Amino acid sequence: MRPKRIHGEYSRVSWWTTEYETLRSAHATPLTRESAPLLAGALAELRGIRGLTVEWGYPYGRGGGKRGRPWIGLPRDQMMPGFESLGGLRVGLVLHELAHAACFQFQVGANHSRDYVRELDRLLREWKAIA
Repeated sequence: MRPKRIHGEYSRVSWWTTEYETLRSAHATPLTRESAPLLAGALAELRGIRGLTVEWGYPYGRGGGKRGRPWIGLPRDQMMPGFESLGGLRVGLVLHELAHAACFQFQVGANHSRDYVRELDRLLREWKAIA
């Protein structure tokens, strides 16, 4: 039986992750605008993502490559606990978008493929180790 969809995450990502509980916890953990780029930068360095750019003002987050560099776009507003599916800044969103940037950097996976989920799982394990 498939696990339940994690609020704030795509169904197939919820189903394919090997880090289900960590992903669920990440999506339930709010971040401030000050701490989000610090987390993204620390995890990018641990993962070997070079030259990461963080931009603001995206309601649900975006990630991948922009102008030939790894890039993530994040919402300005902090997540309201219990409203993960409505967007807002949280650990799970930063990790989700950072996984897209990792796929761009390492030229693996596309969108929410199994290769993408493997990158996300690596980032989840790194976050769990430093949290």
